[in-house]
Amino acid sequence: MARKNKFSTRVNQPLQPSAKVPETPIKTDGTVSTTQNSSAIIPQSQEIQKLQEKINELGFQLEVQKEESKAKEAEIIKREQELAVKEAQAINGFKDLEASARQEWAIQKEREIEAERERIVKTAEQEAEKILNTANTQAERIVKDAQKFEANAQNKADKIIEEAQNLANEHRQRAREQTIQEIQNRESELELRRKEFDAKQQSIEAKEENIRKLKRDLERKEEDLEDENNWLTEQKKKLQQKERSLAERESNYSEEAVNHLIAEKTGIQQQLDVIQEENYRLRKELDQSKTILQAAPGSPERLSQENARLETKLQEYEQILDQYPSEAELAELRRRAEAAIDFEAMYRDLQARVDDLERIRRLQQIERVETESLRKERDTLKLLNEYLKEQIEDLERMLGNLKDKKIQAFGNFAEMDSKTDNATDNINRVTVNKFNDLARQTRAWMANLPTREELEKGKAESTLFAHYYDQHTIQAFIASMVSSRLIIIQGVSGTGKTSLPEYFSYAVGGKFARIEVQSSWRDKLDLVGSYNSFFRIFNESPFSRALYEAGTERYRNYPYFIVLDEMNLSRVEYYFADFLSIMEGRLEDREVELLNHDPTSGQLPKGLKLKNGAVKLPIPDNVWFIGTANTDESTYEITRKVYDRAQVLQIDEPFQQENLRPTEAANLSILDFYNAKQKAIESFPNTDGEAAKGCIEEIGLALHEYFQVGYGQRLLDQLFIFLPTYRATGGSLGKGLDHFIARKLLWQIQNRTDPNVRSGLQEVKDTIEQSFAKTRLGNASISLKLLDGEINKFKR
Repeated sequence: MARKNKFSTRVNQPLQPSAKVPETPIKTDGTVSTTQNSSAIIPQSQEIQKLQEKINELGFQLEVQKEESKAKEAEIIKREQELAVKEAQAINGFKDLEASARQEWAIQKEREIEAERERIVKTAEQEAEKILNTANTQAERIVKDAQKFEANAQNKADKIIEEAQNLANEHRQRAREQTIQEIQNRESELELRRKEFDAKQQSIEAKEENIRKLKRDLERKEEDLEDENNWLTEQKKKLQQKERSLAERESNYSEEAVNHLIAEKTGIQQQLDVIQEENYRLRKELDQSKTILQAAPGSPERLSQENARLETKLQEYEQILDQYPSEAELAELRRRAEAAIDFEAMYRDLQARVDDLERIRRLQQIERVETESLRKERDTLKLLNEYLKEQIEDLERMLGNLKDKKIQAFGNFAEMDSKTDNATDNINRVTVNKFNDLARQTRAWMANLPTREELEKGKAESTLFAHYYDQHTIQAFIASMVSSRLIIIQGVSGTGKTSLPEYFSYAVGGKFARIEVQSSWRDKLDLVGSYNSFFRIFNESPFSRALYEAGTERYRNYPYFIVLDEMNLSRVEYYFADFLSIMEGRLEDREVELLNHDPTSGQLPKGLKLKNGAVKLPIPDNVWFIGTANTDESTYEITRKVYDRAQVLQIDEPFQQENLRPTEAANLSILDFYNAKQKAIESFPNTDGEAAKGCIEEIGLALHEYFQVGYGQRLLDQLFIFLPTYRATGGSLGKGLDHFIARKLLWQIQNRTDPNVRSGLQEVKDTIEQSFAKTRLGNASISLKLLDGEINKFKR
């Protein structure tokens, strides 16, 4: 909208004279002057002047239409701002309005905006079409008249007509597209914000309603607790009074006294029963005696004796009776026993009341805890509500910033493009272009770094410390680099698996990037990153940043090692599957897709490519993927699909320190690396290749016969690259073939539990020994050690 109108500036420019008629320049006011044949050219000049005036008038009209379009757009923006202000006011100040009214209001405003948009678009299209038709008509007249009189006028008129048409088409198309796009974007943003605000408002209202409900419940519980406290206070006072009364009575009647009285009452009752029975028996005997006496015919002496006997017996009974309590004492004992029973009943009642009060106290304590918990929950909800409001404000501010700010979808990648300084460090380096020099210098440079003790004591300025690897490991690592882009270094923890590619990169002037594999990785997005459609940016992962950095001008000429540390914490064939397939293709097809669309509208960083509408990240030819793998219960087993495409190194224990002649660090360029590779392959004798192939075939037959495992053409292709490179690093053919057999073939028969596996292992071992002896390749110590370890498992 704010773009300058080309048409309005070009129509006022003077027409330049052509080479054929230099005598006829066109003035700035549109008139034509002449020095020769003025009478014949004046009508033509006047006609051209009129046409120019009409063109100027059309340009002016077009400017007026532009101003009107800008005014209408400003009006639309003003209305949208009013709509946003009203919507914000509705959200902040009128939360109690019903959702249906707000929705109807929003729909009505959207209809008004849509109608206004359609009217503006339609008017702009009609006016642009009208201007275009008029311009076309006038332009055709100019072309026809100019063709009759002057070639230069025709050329200028053609240019003016073309610019007018392009400008009119461009103006019409851009006005329509920008208006429609802006309105659609604003409508989408308004709708999205409206939905977000509605959802957040509903959530906040629900939480506020819960808070109010909890507050009401809390108030009710507080009132109930207050009433309960009042009742408990009264009951406590009564209980205290009863306790004081009981304390007074307990001073007279302790529990021990009560028990004593009860026992005494029981004994007295038993004695009373015995006395009553004895009294009844004596009375009965007395009556019998009187009857006998009356009926007895005996002498008075006999009766007197009998009477004396009876009196004596009566006295004895009276003495016995005197020993027992009197009636008054018995009554007192009965009263005391009844009082003890009443006291015991009262004691039980009081104990039950105390238990009830204790239960009420515990319930009251629980209610207090629950009340405190509700208060804390209420405070938490208040804090959460404030936090959500802050988040909403932050989101609104971020949305505003996103509208005003130009977003770079691949910001980190673009920043890397700006770094053009040299990747090599300030270490004095020696250029190497032979593999044997490379193996010797890198191994010696790593071994002659300061020791850990020197670093800890501050005797060295470098942060690197010495690492020791045997000659075969360095040679096999270089040969693996040449034969595969994926190298797996496996073994127990702490043996220097990660340090090998790291310090090798330092030794040759390359770059090292360590990527820690996570156990939660499931697909490519976990490895390379993902696109955030809300912020319209691509969240690059450390892996994708390293891969992009390797292709920048700063690093593309040097080896770049991307180390997947503990790569089998997750399944390699899940998150690394695309790369396994891509590395099998042609060099120009080695690209990983980041996005299926271009969010930058063609403004991609230099290192990315756009193919078939998708954004792709190339895999440079200076990149190697190094995976370290531990073999324990916390990791997954690496599948055959991965092993077939990779070269494998095994480091089971740290290497011993060696004293090597100090050397300068190497400077290895990618060009020198590939030239050395080509020379190594070309200089490899055919006889050595045939011997190695025959040995592989014999061992392959034995593996297939006893274990039903085999190999494919990919293994042979790697073999005829690995062995020449290993020989070029200074290693022997037998040692290189031994390593290749152990790491590329024999891993398939490790940890087998098949029937008769021990005899099969022994047969494979014998085949390897015979093949190496027959071809005079020396001793296959690596392969035989591996097989002996497997065989010994069955001797335990």
